[in-house]
Amino acid sequence: MPPLIRTTSILAVLCAAGSIVGCSDDQERDLARVPSAAGVEEPEATGPAIPPLTEALLLKLVPKAAAMDPEDLEAVGEATEIRLDTFVQQTFTVLWTLGPPGVEKDIRPRGSPEPSQLAAALNPTGLLGRPKYRFASVLHRAYIQSTTISAAKDGSVTGTILFRSDVYEGAVDYVARHHDGAWRIESFQLPLSGHRADLGAAGKWVITLAK
Repeated sequence: MPPLIRTTSILAVLCAAGSIVGCSDDQERDLARVPSAAGVEEPEATGPAIPPLTEALLLKLVPKAAAMDPEDLEAVGEATEIRLDTFVQQTFTVLWTLGPPGVEKDIRPRGSPEPSQLAAALNPTGLLGRPKYRFASVLHRAYIQSTTISAAKDGSVTGTILFRSDVYEGAVDYVARHHDGAWRIESFQLPLSGHRADLGAAGKWVITLAK
């Protein structure tokens, strides 16, 4: 597979510019504590059976499932060349930031945003310039406009998520399944370009590019 290299500096801005996300050293260490197995709702030790996947639970799972792993974010900041194999967790946010051909059909820029604006959308700041979230994700809860939920005969749930931030908007299909007694997101696929990110058996996200 040829290397994927995004010539804009979205990832570099995310990693290197504390002025974008407003992080102090302590806050950056907090960001690094986000679990790498993002998007998994931990099951309770005891209690009733897991309920059907609701929109409320879906909205809780999606942002972290799509997020960039903190260790990958740190590695990218130190890399001289950004390639697909740079990332241990090849999540949906990684897919978008790398920008393979056709991704713009599914995730469209609003206007002509600068890399710094795109980076800020992935990890927006809240009060006092501190990070609003402890992870960088293209699908923050505030950006999700609507969702669909369809149960399949094999027990999985599929649907489409429409999202919109100040600087980009688009749609992505997802697949969710029960795993160890809890719901988790296992796949994101861009409906027009066909690029996808899937959670493998080893707990690692892997990007597959459409031909």
